[in-house]
Amino acid sequence: MEEELSEDGTAASETTDDSWDDEADGSHAAPSNASDIQDPAGVGVPVQQQPQPSSEAGSPIKAHQRAANLIKGWSKFKRTFKRDDPAGSTPNEGSVGRISRLSMQSAAAASDAVAEEEEGGDEMPRPPTRGRTPVGSRLQTYINRKLFQDLSDLVLVQEVEAHDGVIWAADFDQAGRHLATGGQDGVVRLWEVLQQRGEPQGQAGSGLRRAASGPADGHEACPLLNPTAIWEWQGHEKEVLCLAWSPTGFLITGGMDGTARLWHPSRATCLRTFQHSDWVTAVEFHPQDPTRFLSTSVDGKVRVWSVPERRELDVVDVHEMVTAAAWVPPAGGRAAVATLKGKVRYYSADEHGRLEYEAQVDVKNRRSKSAKGSKVTGLAFQPLAGNQHAGSSEGVHSTVASSLLLVTSADARLRLFDGYGLVCKLKGPSLGDARISGRWAGDRRHLLCGSEDGWAFLWDARAGSAPGEPAKDKVAACEAFYAGPGAVTVVMAAPQTSRRSPQALAHANASRASQPWMHPESQAVRASKSLLRSGGAAAHAAAQAAFDEQSFVGAIFVAANESGGLVVAENLGGPHWL
Repeated sequence: MEEELSEDGTAASETTDDSWDDEADGSHAAPSNASDIQDPAGVGVPVQQQPQPSSEAGSPIKAHQRAANLIKGWSKFKRTFKRDDPAGSTPNEGSVGRISRLSMQSAAAASDAVAEEEEGGDEMPRPPTRGRTPVGSRLQTYINRKLFQDLSDLVLVQEVEAHDGVIWAADFDQAGRHLATGGQDGVVRLWEVLQQRGEPQGQAGSGLRRAASGPADGHEACPLLNPTAIWEWQGHEKEVLCLAWSPTGFLITGGMDGTARLWHPSRATCLRTFQHSDWVTAVEFHPQDPTRFLSTSVDGKVRVWSVPERRELDVVDVHEMVTAAAWVPPAGGRAAVATLKGKVRYYSADEHGRLEYEAQVDVKNRRSKSAKGSKVTGLAFQPLAGNQHAGSSEGVHSTVASSLLLVTSADARLRLFDGYGLVCKLKGPSLGDARISGRWAGDRRHLLCGSEDGWAFLWDARAGSAPGEPAKDKVAACEAFYAGPGAVTVVMAAPQTSRRSPQALAHANASRASQPWMHPESQAVRASKSLLRSGGAAAHAAAQAAFDEQSFVGAIFVAANESGGLVVAENLGGPHWL
């Protein structure tokens, strides 16, 4: 039985009668007062990549062979993760394999991949991985086409066995105090983000749990998360595919059981259930009105819901599987939704929550002979100007428009759109047919994405351009760190508030000052320097400007993988010229 929200927004200690229980009678009766939904006060809180041929890369025979291998590789990926699902509505489909129902366009993807390779190469070669990294040791990194390394001293500080099976969704709340995760096991878990990491005991604020630090393999490993979950929310009968936080601290989750469910960190049970006719593939709260949220489903419908009234404000039929959605910030007067066939559609939204079609953008390789687009796996709008880091509460209601849209697609590309125009493509990750999407790294410049071969990628969206201007065409300059083995389904930057203070960082580095910096693969470094020298003064000026920002000193990254683990890495060093 779901719990009622009181007049002040806190969850009532007594359970409601049967008329409030969605599971009791299947109804969606509205509460008597819309203030029911006000917030509680004070809640702040492997597939290994096949080696690419080093010669005859432009040969048509080789290209078609690679296309055949891509299709074969997809089939192997699907079989690898296939499992029995007695409760499933579709027989013989399993976890990652069942996501392929949202993701299958093998022939079109292969054709696009061949066309991209004929343009000038597809995914970059990866160095051989060196196996498991102990906590407290440097993670393996590599660099492509950069003059300096941002992640010069990236240390594994924590590993958490979070779920039984793949983690499909994870995100920090906007206050930076909680991390929510969901995945294959159907459980939504809530984790506490430890505060004042690495500070002396006497400096820890009252009421905050301080993260203890201790040496490990010559390094200090200072955990980010309390390894015991605050809540293990049961409710979804199948896998959890998506989740989103409201600006006021509520969590909405969607899953394969066809439901979206509302939760709050102060309560142990589900507060509301919103029924759909098929899998829920995306959910997102309205940026200005947290009593509304957007949901999409493989039934081809986009829905706008009223939380207090427990009803649909509008339903739009896209007539194909919808895979991702996002409100356009800051006002939320428009919404973008993406489909299995590689279309991004924009809708205007009025004050009553009704959606009206505006325009459509096709996500595909323009030089490809295939007319079909690439399946879109994720949409993410550029953060607001005042919200410079994930989890920061500043600038949530900023009036500064956010125009750039990050689109992740199954053709191993991330694309940046400014309005309806393509700005650039980002190259690097091997995405396959897994449900992997990119996101902004907490600021308005850097981007993150996982991959199916265990690497987590970081790009500067302005790489190779003049300072202050967006990058153009293709951006291959990136860094990556190994967070595998197995697919990395989610990678994100931890909130700015979780970074150590300069004093704590200095203390952490004092015992390691005599240790040599582990230089990345020399061949990759030489290639990067050679390529960027050809860029002339503009490339060097852009690199110098980015170097001077020192954006990732003390930055923390969290990666989720297919085995259900969370990998937490902290960059203790500053940027290094190569």
